[in-house]
Amino acid sequence: MGGRTARVGSKLRPSVTMRYYFSPPTCSLAGMLALEATGAEYEPIAVDLRGERSELRAVSPVGKVPALATGGSVLTETVAIITWLARRFPEARLLPEEVDASAQAVSVMTWLTSTVHILRRQFMVPMAFGVGAEAQAELSRVAEPRYWAELKRIDHLIDDGHMTPAGVQRYALLFYHWGMIDSFPVGNLKHFTSLARRLVELPDVRLALERHYSPLLHAWA
Repeated sequence: MGGRTARVGSKLRPSVTMRYYFSPPTCSLAGMLALEATGAEYEPIAVDLRGERSELRAVSPVGKVPALATGGSVLTETVAIITWLARRFPEARLLPEEVDASAQAVSVMTWLTSTVHILRRQFMVPMAFGVGAEAQAELSRVAEPRYWAELKRIDHLIDDGHMTPAGVQRYALLFYHWGMIDSFPVGNLKHFTSLARRLVELPDVRLALERHYSPLLHAWA
């Protein structure tokens, strides 16, 4: 798909030859949601993380998803990917152009990465944080209420207007998706649910959700 002219907003721009490496149900959903918002051409490449990841490692030695090969470099962190897309495709308005507002948006995304994502990982994959069944059970037990508290904090931030940039909202949708998978009552989060329902109506969002087999596709059917 890359190499053709892509329509972004109401203008035509030369597309970047991009490849996006993803794997459900990982955080690669967030980057794909941002990619789809740009309207740019890219090749989605599904990676089986249970395998040797040879094709992925040929592009990125760390062997992680998400990975965005831009044609000039390879980005492997969600915040970096969304920020790069926002700068490369400004018509998509993923992040604010004004310096302070853009920094605030990056700050929120960094919190999602460094706090909410880590708590979710501790809850779901405690073996990455400790050795032994007893220790792992305790790690998961401790993380559960803290993870839920951060999901509720997202709800408050949406209500307070701290998650208005499109890139931030699409990143936040990842955590609603995970909340459903992890059996948290995210439907009780009024503002978060309202945002999720609005985004799920968008065709480009649905495409990314389909590629990640998201339960959001049938949440309000």
